[in-house]
Amino acid sequence: MAAMKSMIFLLALMFLVTRLASSVEDIDSVLAQHILHVKSQAKGPVYGPSMARMPSPTKGGNCVEMCAEYCKPTTPKRPCMKTCAACCAKNKCVPKLMKCHDWDKVMFQGKMVNCP
Repeated sequence: MAAMKSMIFLLALMFLVTRLASSVEDIDSVLAQHILHVKSQAKGPVYGPSMARMPSPTKGGNCVEMCAEYCKPTTPKRPCMKTCAACCAKNKCVPKLMKCHDWDKVMFQGKMVNCP
């Protein structure tokens, strides 16, 4: 009877050891398959640095500088500067500093605005 118990114990122990070993192998194979199926992200092409475009020169120079001079006497400078810059970009000039022919209205943010 004691031999039978020890034989059953050994069989159960061998079953547990083989089961644990196979489960570890299963985990390793699942991890290996997962690693194989995960693709590295494709990298885009690498472009060298490009030269920045130079702003197009206006006839009289820089619109910001010309509009700053033009809007000096006004008290709320920001609205004057915005509309002046839009008018200068359209006409390439600012009155008082040079002769402007079409300094009347300009489309600014979807609205027709009188140039200052």
